[in-house]
Amino acid sequence: MSDAERVLLELADRYFLERVSFGRFCFHELIRQYAHSCVMRHESESGRRQAIGRMLGYYLQAADCADRTLHPRRDRWDAIPRQSPEGPPTFRMEEDAQTWMESEWRNLICAMHYAADHEWSRQAIYLADTIAQFLDETGRWEDAEAIHYKALKVAKDLEIPRAIAQGLLNLSVIQWRTGRFRDTFKSAIAARGIFHTIPEPRAEAIALDWIGLSMWSASDYRASIAYFGEARDVFHMVGDVHGEAICLVHMGISFWHTGRYRETLEDLQAALGLFRDLGDRRWEANTLTNIGDVRLHLGHHRDAAKLYAEAQIIYRGVSERRNNAILMANVGNIKLYRGEPDVALAHYREALSVFAVMGNKPHETAILNDIGVAFFRMAKYDESLIHHQRALSIADETENIYELTRALLGGADANAGTGRNAAALDGYRRCRSLSRKIGDPYLEARALNGIAEVALHNNDQDAARIYWRQASDIFDQLGVPEAETVRIRLQCLGAAES
Repeated sequence: MSDAERVLLELADRYFLERVSFGRFCFHELIRQYAHSCVMRHESESGRRQAIGRMLGYYLQAADCADRTLHPRRDRWDAIPRQSPEGPPTFRMEEDAQTWMESEWRNLICAMHYAADHEWSRQAIYLADTIAQFLDETGRWEDAEAIHYKALKVAKDLEIPRAIAQGLLNLSVIQWRTGRFRDTFKSAIAARGIFHTIPEPRAEAIALDWIGLSMWSASDYRASIAYFGEARDVFHMVGDVHGEAICLVHMGISFWHTGRYRETLEDLQAALGLFRDLGDRRWEANTLTNIGDVRLHLGHHRDAAKLYAEAQIIYRGVSERRNNAILMANVGNIKLYRGEPDVALAHYREALSVFAVMGNKPHETAILNDIGVAFFRMAKYDESLIHHQRALSIADETENIYELTRALLGGADANAGTGRNAAALDGYRRCRSLSRKIGDPYLEARALNGIAEVALHNNDQDAARIYWRQASDIFDQLGVPEAETVRIRLQCLGAAES
C-alpha cells in the first residue's frame, strides 16, 4: 500500500473524507473549504504548481491508459509525456477502463479546461484528444465540442500544426453527429490539408474518410465513394487493415443508396471478415447490423433477424447508447416488415428517446420517418403525416436530402390515405425529383408507384400504367419485394380493362 493510500484511508476513518466507491474518495464541503484555505496559507506558489502538475500528469496518463485499453487501434500522438506519476491506474480489461472513464470523465473535462486556461497548454491538448472517442461514443457531444474548440484555440496559439489538425478532425466528428454536415466537411478538409503537408498519412486517411461521410450525409453518393476509396488506398499504403475495413463499410453503405446492392453486400461481408480477424467486436456488430439492413430491404427478413440478434449479443457487452438505440430501431423494422406496426412503434419510440436526448439529428430524423411509416401501416394517417413533417423540418435544417426525400414520400402516402390527392401528387413529384438528383433509384421507384396510385384514383388508367411500368423496371433491377407488388397492380389493371 502506498503512502497516499494509507493517508486516504486514515482520513476516511476519521470522517474527513467520504468513500464514494472502491479507491475513490471525496471531501465533505466544509473540509474541502478548510483544506483549500490551509493550502493557500501554508503552501508556496511553487508547491501548489507542482501539485497541480502532478494531478494533471496523473489524469493524462490514466486517461491515456484507459483509452488505449478501450480503443487500441485509434490514431494517437506519440508526443504525450510519460511522467510516470506515482500510482496511475492500469486496466487489464475493457470493463475496468470503461468504469474508470464513466467515473472520471467530468473530472477529466475540468482538468482539461483548467490546463488550457493556465500554463499547461499542451496537457490540455492531449487531454482533449485522449477522451475524444469516449465522449463521442457515450453521446456527450456538447462537452466534447467545448473541449475540442478550446484545444483548437490553444493549438493555434502555440502554432502546432499536428494539434490544429487533430482539433479540427475531432470537431468534425461531433459536427457530423449533430447533423452539421457542411461544418463537418470544412473541418475535415482543413484537417486533411494539414495532415497531408506534415505529412501524417494515417491521420490523413481518417480525415478523408470523414470527408466521405460528410458527402454521404449530403446525399452526394458518388463523391462519398470517391473519398472512401482515397482513404482506403492510403490506409492500404500504411498497412492499416482496420482503417481499410471501416472504409469498406462506408463504401458499402454508399453503394446501397445507389441501388448497387451486390457491391454493398460484397464490401460489407469483406469488412465483417476483417473485423472478426482483428477481434474488433464493436465494428463487427456495426457491420452485422448494416448487412441486416440490406437483407431486410431485399425481403430476407429471417436473415436480417439473425444478423440483428448476433449484433445484439455483442452490444450487450458494450455500453454505447447510440448503437443500442440503432439496434432497437432495426428490431422495429423487422416487426414492421412482419406486419406488427404497433410493436414496431414501441421500439421506434424507445430509440427516438435516446437519439433526442443525445442530440443525434441524423438518427432522430430517420426514426421520425420510421414512426410515420408505422402509423401509416396502422391507417393512422394524420399521426403519420405529423411525424413525417417533423422529420422534414429537421432534415431541411440539417440539409439531409435523403431523409428529406423519405419525409416527402411518407407525407405523400399519408395524404393519399386521407384522400388529399393533390397534396399527395405534389409530394410524390418532389420526391421523384430529389431522388433522381441524389441518384437513389429505390426512392424514385417508390415515388413513381405513388404517382400511379393517384393517377388510378383520378381514373387515368393510361397514366397509371406508364408510371407503374417505370416503377416496375426499377424495382426489378433492384430485386426488391416491391417488384412483385407492382407487377400485380399492372395485372389487375389489365384485367379491369379486358
